[in-house]
Amino acid sequence: MPEDVEDLVASFDDRYYLHMHNDCTFNKLLFSSDLLFHIAHLSTFCTHDRRQARAISSGLSLLQELETELAPACLKLYCNPNGYGASAHLRSVCELWLCQCLDFESAILAVVHAAAFCAVAHPEARHGAAELRRRHFAQDHAWLRDHSAGLMRMCQCAVDLTWKVLEGNSRSSSSGSAPPALPDDHPVFKVDCSTRELQGAWRLVLNNVEDLDHHRTMIKRVQVLVTCLG
Repeated sequence: MPEDVEDLVASFDDRYYLHMHNDCTFNKLLFSSDLLFHIAHLSTFCTHDRRQARAISSGLSLLQELETELAPACLKLYCNPNGYGASAHLRSVCELWLCQCLDFESAILAVVHAAAFCAVAHPEARHGAAELRRRHFAQDHAWLRDHSAGLMRMCQCAVDLTWKVLEGNSRSSSSGSAPPALPDDHPVFKVDCSTRELQGAWRLVLNNVEDLDHHRTMIKRVQVLVTCLG
């Protein structure tokens, strides 16, 4: 479930703002409304906490309100692609939409059990890494950006949720003190570091997608991440 939101967030980063008139991107925007609606309503039934349910419902309502502004802003820029006002308006609406989408994702992750998420994320991450190794030399900039971003966000979410559990266990067992520092060989620490290293290699590839040396470096980082996942 959170992976679906990750795909949406990865697809609407700052590199898309200047290209919202692209048909493929506009179709993603139209599709996102129904997808977010189903995610939100399923999530509200997965928690007994009323505050969490209200946060998800409120986030969905605001996203739906913003979508009524996004479509006209896209059409306005489509009709006047050189208009500064139309471009600035669309950029501001997209930035607000993306921020709200991230808040919506956080509200959903608040109801997700860390162990359940990691159990699902582990095979998904390995599958995503294998797909990345298979297709990365095709030099498809958009696919590399979205697929790699989704893989890294999935791993980072697993790290964040696990760290939250460790913090909770530490506070309950030692009167609210901070959790002890993790050793360098701890699985959470290794996955966190390998994800950040992959992010650095990923940025180099996106800056120059035709450089095969950057591709090889990124694939090595992907392999390190897979090894750390176990």
